Amino acid sequence: MLVCDIVKEVGQNIRKYRTTRNMSQEELAHLAGITTSYLGQIERGVNNTTLVTLQKIADGLSIEPARLLQFDRRTGRGAPGIQLSMYQSQFDQLTPERQREFVGLLKMLLDIGVGWTEE
Repeated sequence: MLVCDIVKEVGQNIRKYRTTRNMSQEELAHLAGITTSYLGQIERGVNNTTLVTLQKIADGLSIEPARLLQFDRRTGRGAPGIQLSMYQSQFDQLTPERQREFVGLLKMLLDIGVGWTEE
């Protein structure tokens, strides 16, 4: 993956996480302490920003910065499971005890489905 491709993919990931959360560019820019114009440049992939700014943007999105750097290895595009980010934020709001219960239930469901095949 070329550097210019990575810059574009990071920008697309930011936009996807932002829109999944129904946030405007103005809201995220304010939370991150940057201008709306600068955020727009980052999202369009025309500005190769710093790690410090990525951290601020991730904080504004309430996600780990690493999630902005995740790409589908098969296609080299987009954060895998971006559709799941809404569920991730709901999971993150659960108490640790409820998270453990949820993970246990999920493991049980996956064990039941071990023999399932994709159609």
